[in-house]
Amino acid sequence: MSDCTANVAGQDYADFIYRHNAASLDELTGILGTDCISYVNESYVTYHIPLSEALPLSIPNHSYESIPSLFGLMDTTSMEASGIISTFRQPSLGSNGEGVIVGLIDTGIDYQNPLFRSLDGNTRILGLWDQTAPDGGFELTGNRPFLFPFLYGKEYTAEDINRALESDSPLNAVPVTDTSGHGTFLAGIAAGRYEASMNFVGAAPLSYLGVVKLKPAKEYLRRYYMIPDDADAYQSNDIMMGITYLTLLARRHRMPLVICLGLGTNHGGHSGAAPVGEVLNSLRSFMGVAAVCSAGNEAGLRHHYLGQVKRPAGGYADYDEVELRVGEGEKGFSIELWANSPEIYTVGFVSPTGEAIQRIPLTLNNETTVNFSVEPTTISVSYATTLGFQSSYLASLRFISPIPGIWLPQASILLLISRQNVPVLMNWD
Repeated sequence: MSDCTANVAGQDYADFIYRHNAASLDELTGILGTDCISYVNESYVTYHIPLSEALPLSIPNHSYESIPSLFGLMDTTSMEASGIISTFRQPSLGSNGEGVIVGLIDTGIDYQNPLFRSLDGNTRILGLWDQTAPDGGFELTGNRPFLFPFLYGKEYTAEDINRALESDSPLNAVPVTDTSGHGTFLAGIAAGRYEASMNFVGAAPLSYLGVVKLKPAKEYLRRYYMIPDDADAYQSNDIMMGITYLTLLARRHRMPLVICLGLGTNHGGHSGAAPVGEVLNSLRSFMGVAAVCSAGNEAGLRHHYLGQVKRPAGGYADYDEVELRVGEGEKGFSIELWANSPEIYTVGFVSPTGEAIQRIPLTLNNETTVNFSVEPTTISVSYATTLGFQSSYLASLRFISPIPGIWLPQASILLLISRQNVPVLMNWD
């Protein structure tokens, strides 16, 4: 167990993800240069270092997979459309969640809501980890409780919540709220009990609940990914630790667990091989544990592009043009272009004013900054390959102060092949 005594949830600490090989904590401390380490599972740990030592944040300085990606809140769907109501009409199925924990990783929960109580008035929430709790949930001495081995946040048990519900001022005893309402809504859909007065019932009305209230993303990551001030964003490392907490809670109570994750992200290669995806996939090795994730939230918003450089008859295509429309008042955004190794490519740009930037030469483990002559736009370009956890090729683009209009990123895709042990670069179709 770590001896870290720092307030790692504070804005002056940076968070990172590290894929380990079952190294001991002492070995990890030596490798990472810190003892502020939290164990996620047999493949991953998260660790924290002073922000001053982490900046400037970039892929060449830290690697893509170590920098937490950010997740946003996803929309919800109707109970009737999902088929839940019709399932309840089949009593022989007995699908009401009895004896199961529904675990939610979201914005928190209104634990006083009657939807989350039993008929006797007691809470159905077996454990609630509030990652935003300022006191860390333990004395900063390194002696953290074994059943709550986390460096930040505070856990409230069912006993804590019941005492709060019996008091005149519940929020003084358990000061957990859900200002967004997203987590409470999701919990109601997943596990709200039957309420005749509201003509409402959740998918698993007799289940128990485990809840993780995520802390908002730190400011340095919001700046790095250029997230708008009014957008909700949560860190992948906090989600990973939330998964670990819920699995520990299920073991503590010796009950099956279904994790419900109502968040999503455009980061990563969409192959399921990013850290959060791998942690969720690892749950398959645990009997009685399953995970449900939301997907398909953006419909026709055209936030994705899939294409290839096609070879015309008698020659090779030089590049593929992709239009990128930037609206008024946009302060900045990030883009990730992915390909499967060993495919590699470079990118260039044509601004809305017609200024052209030739394709940035392929230099791995280096960040190139492009400044335009007649406009305030800056673009940072990083290329990376053989990304350990997903063996892919990535071009990461960060647009800072982009002028509005239609941009034309040009992608030149090449294939690295070997013939008689001699590497050759050639156009790829």
